[in-house]
Amino acid sequence: MIRILLCGVVAVSIAVPAFAWPIAPENAGKVLTNAGSEEVEVTWLGDDVARLDAKKGEYYYSVRLMNCDDSRTCSSAMFFSTFTMDGTPDFSMYERTNLY
Repeated sequence: MIRILLCGVVAVSIAVPAFAWPIAPENAGKVLTNAGSEEVEVTWLGDDVARLDAKKGEYYYSVRLMNCDDSRTCSSAMFFSTFTMDGTPDFSMYERTNLY
Protein backbone atom coordinates (compact mmCIF):
# COMPACT_ATOMS: atom_id res chain seq x y z
CA MET A 1 0.00 0.00 0.00
CA ILE A 2 2.76 2.44 0.91
CA ARG A 3 4.62 1.55 -2.28
CA ILE A 4 1.53 2.43 -4.34
CA LEU A 5 1.14 5.77 -2.56
CA LEU A 6 4.82 6.61 -3.05
CA CYS A 7 4.58 5.75 -6.76
CA GLY A 8 1.51 7.97 -7.03
CA VAL A 9 3.28 10.90 -5.33
CA VAL A 10 6.30 10.51 -7.62
CA ALA A 11 4.10 10.32 -10.72
CA VAL A 12 2.18 13.46 -9.76
CA SER A 13 5.33 15.41 -8.92
CA ILE A 14 6.94 14.48 -12.25
CA ALA A 15 3.85 15.34 -14.29
CA VAL A 16 3.45 18.89 -13.00
CA PRO A 17 2.31 20.96 -15.97
CA ALA A 18 4.37 23.88 -17.26
CA PHE A 19 2.99 27.23 -16.23
CA ALA A 20 3.17 30.26 -18.49
CA TRP A 21 1.79 33.76 -18.40
CA PRO A 22 -0.19 35.39 -21.20
CA ILE A 23 1.87 37.36 -23.69
CA ALA A 24 1.19 40.00 -26.33
CA PRO A 25 2.10 38.89 -29.87
CA GLU A 26 4.47 41.83 -30.30
CA ASN A 27 6.37 40.80 -27.16
CA ALA A 28 6.43 37.18 -28.33
CA GLY A 29 7.96 38.45 -31.59
CA LYS A 30 10.72 40.18 -29.62
CA VAL A 31 11.40 36.95 -27.71
CA LEU A 32 11.71 35.04 -31.00
CA THR A 33 14.04 37.68 -32.47
CA ASN A 34 16.21 37.65 -29.34
CA ALA A 35 16.39 33.85 -29.64
CA GLY A 36 17.92 34.16 -33.12
CA SER A 37 14.86 33.96 -35.37
CA GLU A 38 14.67 36.05 -38.51
CA GLU A 39 11.86 37.65 -40.50
CA VAL A 40 9.45 37.63 -37.54
CA GLU A 41 6.08 38.97 -38.66
CA VAL A 42 2.92 39.38 -36.57
CA THR A 43 -0.46 39.05 -38.30
CA TRP A 44 -3.78 39.40 -36.48
CA LEU A 45 -6.24 36.84 -37.87
CA GLY A 46 -9.14 38.08 -35.75
CA ASP A 47 -9.85 39.85 -32.49
CA ASP A 48 -8.68 36.88 -30.44
CA VAL A 49 -6.11 35.13 -32.70
CA ALA A 50 -2.68 36.27 -33.91
CA ARG A 51 -0.05 34.44 -35.95
CA LEU A 52 3.70 34.95 -35.82
CA ASP A 53 5.64 33.73 -38.86
CA ALA A 54 9.40 33.43 -38.57
CA LYS A 55 12.45 31.59 -39.80
CA LYS A 56 15.49 30.12 -38.11
CA GLY A 57 18.12 28.77 -40.45
CA GLU A 58 16.39 26.78 -43.16
CA TYR A 59 13.30 26.12 -41.02
CA TYR A 60 10.15 28.18 -41.25
CA TYR A 61 7.65 28.15 -38.43
CA SER A 62 4.49 29.80 -37.19
CA VAL A 63 3.23 30.41 -33.70
CA ARG A 64 -0.51 30.86 -33.41
CA LEU A 65 -1.51 32.79 -30.30
CA MET A 66 -5.13 32.31 -29.28
CA ASN A 67 -7.59 33.33 -26.60
CA CYS A 68 -6.45 36.95 -26.78
CA ASP A 69 -8.36 39.40 -24.60
CA ASP A 70 -9.25 43.08 -25.06
CA SER A 71 -5.73 44.13 -24.03
CA ARG A 72 -4.40 41.95 -26.90
CA THR A 73 -2.72 39.55 -24.50
CA CYS A 74 -3.00 35.89 -25.50
CA SER A 75 -3.14 32.89 -23.20
CA SER A 76 -2.76 29.93 -25.61
CA ALA A 77 -0.12 29.05 -28.19
CA MET A 78 0.25 26.42 -30.91
CA PHE A 79 3.44 25.84 -32.93
CA PHE A 80 3.75 24.79 -36.57
CA SER A 81 7.02 24.17 -38.38
CA THR A 82 7.93 23.28 -41.96
CA PHE A 83 10.95 22.74 -44.14
CA THR A 84 11.46 21.93 -47.81
CA MET A 85 12.87 18.71 -49.20
CA ASP A 86 13.97 18.71 -52.83
CA GLY A 87 13.17 15.74 -55.04
CA THR A 88 11.63 12.39 -54.22
CA PRO A 89 12.09 11.36 -50.58
CA ASP A 90 14.84 8.81 -50.00
CA PHE A 91 16.13 7.23 -46.80
CA SER A 92 18.33 10.23 -45.91
CA MET A 93 15.33 12.57 -46.22
CA TYR A 94 13.32 10.36 -43.86
CA GLU A 95 16.26 10.45 -41.44
CA ARG A 96 16.32 14.24 -41.70
CA THR A 97 12.59 14.37 -41.00
CA ASN A 98 12.97 12.15 -37.95
CA LEU A 99 15.89 14.24 -36.66
CA TYR A 100 13.82 17.36 -37.15
